[in-house]
Amino acid sequence: MIGKLPTIAAMALLATACAHAPAPALGGHEEERAPSGPTASPAEAEQAEASRRLSEADALRAQGDHAAAAKSYRALSASLPDAPAAARALWRLGGEEEALSDPAQARAAYADLLVRFPLDPRADEAKRRLARIDLALKRFRDAEQTLKSLYDRTPPAERADADRALARAAEGAGDHLEAIHAWVRLAREDESAKAESDREIARIVDTRLPALEIARAMDELPAGSPVLPELAAKRALVLEHLGDPDAAQALSAFLARYPDSTFAPRVRERLDELSRARTATPGVVGVLLPKTPDRFAAYATAALQGLQLGLGPDVKLVVEDSQGDPAAATAAVWKLAQAGAQVIVGPILSGEAVAAATAAEHLGIPIVTLARTEGLTRIGPHVFRSMLTDSAQARAIVHYAADVRGMKRFAVLYPEAEYGEQMMNLFWDQVDGRHGEMRGAEAYPFDATTFKPFTERLVGRHDLELRQDWIDGVKEIDRQKLPPVKKKRALRELREGLPAVVDFEGLFIADSAKAVSLIAPQLAVENVVANGCDSAEMKRLRETTGEDRPSPVELLGWTAWYDPDFDLVQRAGKYVECSVFVDGFFADSKRPATRDFVQAFQKTYGHAPGLMEAEAYDAGRLVAQALASAPKTRDAFRDAFAAIKGFSGATGDTTIGPDREPEKDLFYLTVTAQGYVELDLSKVKPIARPGS
Repeated sequence: MIGKLPTIAAMALLATACAHAPAPALGGHEEERAPSGPTASPAEAEQAEASRRLSEADALRAQGDHAAAAKSYRALSASLPDAPAAARALWRLGGEEEALSDPAQARAAYADLLVRFPLDPRADEAKRRLARIDLALKRFRDAEQTLKSLYDRTPPAERADADRALARAAEGAGDHLEAIHAWVRLAREDESAKAESDREIARIVDTRLPALEIARAMDELPAGSPVLPELAAKRALVLEHLGDPDAAQALSAFLARYPDSTFAPRVRERLDELSRARTATPGVVGVLLPKTPDRFAAYATAALQGLQLGLGPDVKLVVEDSQGDPAAATAAVWKLAQAGAQVIVGPILSGEAVAAATAAEHLGIPIVTLARTEGLTRIGPHVFRSMLTDSAQARAIVHYAADVRGMKRFAVLYPEAEYGEQMMNLFWDQVDGRHGEMRGAEAYPFDATTFKPFTERLVGRHDLELRQDWIDGVKEIDRQKLPPVKKKRALRELREGLPAVVDFEGLFIADSAKAVSLIAPQLAVENVVANGCDSAEMKRLRETTGEDRPSPVELLGWTAWYDPDFDLVQRAGKYVECSVFVDGFFADSKRPATRDFVQAFQKTYGHAPGLMEAEAYDAGRLVAQALASAPKTRDAFRDAFAAIKGFSGATGDTTIGPDREPEKDLFYLTVTAQGYVELDLSKVKPIARPGS
């Protein structure tokens, strides 16, 4: 039960009847006398009975026993539903339930009265009480509809309170334009309420009115309406927030038309901020990295070291902390813009990168992100990237497998995690684009430590009821009518003797080095030979299978296979030899630009660099190259950066593509007994097939 109804000033005059005072006579119909005497008809007898019971209930009401009175009124209205006294009983029942602080029951009584006796003289007052209760119960849509239906019949003296009630009901129902209309009427009808009306309208426009309703509100309100300045200010501020190119013009137009509006100081301040943020200082580079919290600090340090080495000592850096948080990243972009940054480098995490790129595009600042988020550069023409993406890796590994090695049939093993599912889909798309065949895709739990069920499914040794050779073998065993023990042994031998269905040439494992070290040996158990470059293993395979040229499966991977803290070669041994994976950087590469970077980084910082340092270093060098043309504006810098082609960096030769993504050749690494070796694709031979 809801507690005692709050006092609502807006409805004080609407509820003219006290809930537990005697109901007033209305048009002479309130207390009808039933005829008495021996000649009374059944209808007259019923009327007399109703009057008697109504009097008894009224007596209880007069004594202050509201619970007993309510019970009597309810019983009367239920047992004599068509009697005129039933209408009076429902009216008084509503009052008693209000006195008992039970608004839901009071509402039910008034609603029942309106349904059963719509022409009762108490109908309008019942509606007003119903609206008051609906407001208290937050049934705003019902309250709004009721109050609107009563408005034209509301006495002039009560219109102001009706406007307040309707405004609150409409706002609660989300009908913000109707709420504004109600407050406007209130100010027109009651001059003393103008300040209250202006304050409420400003609040609704500023905090409640959705952007899509602003234009409709401006169209519906009459010229000269006091609400128009607030709406015009809100429209200009929304355009500015959305990054609309006409925002500055809209803000200026508002100030020119409404210089004395209460919104004018706020608009003027935002216009000044926007003007400062869009003024660049040539040569100033903003840096946006998650220096806090601590779990991100190592990434920020690595990126900053690489960036500083790439930019050199003569470039002015302004560094802001993105905190790994989208809101903080957006605020930091504004700070960098007001500091005059001509370009921003960073951030590195997905959510903050999207927010930062959106804010930078809004302000017209070129931003070179170090995040892997797919589709990031589609935010706008000022958004660039200098970081390895999952799509680039999928494209590169399928290029190696399909275009260089000539593979046509593939399978995938992947964890049930966002990164695993994304890599599986990207790999599949690339295979489809080259008209290859996907013969299998098996997922396993993210935290799996045993992979037998999943490798069995991959090679058709799990769902045996789908294999004809298993079905035929079981039939033969059944035909022999063996004893249970022998039959069980025969079925086990049949199962173990079934050949693996290895109908794929390349198996992509979209997981970490640790997972690969557990999966690869299990594949060998299922007779999936992944080290086909080992001549001794190939000899064993020919002897066991009887094939002259058996076709081993080549394991394919991505950057997650390289982990400086986990030695894949030592952990998985021969089971991962001959595998190939792609990466965006390889510190032991013999590429001249890569070797020069590694030496310079080790000399400067005393430790070997990784992918983050290398990508940030190249971002710094790309920015420095664009700055070398001395662009005076941010757009001039953007054009210079977008025109870079054939830049030789630590992560490869880079060209900025038309989608503002870096186009470069990745590093192809093969696993040997001695460690990782970079492949020269020009020397890689296509796979040898039987009969070729």
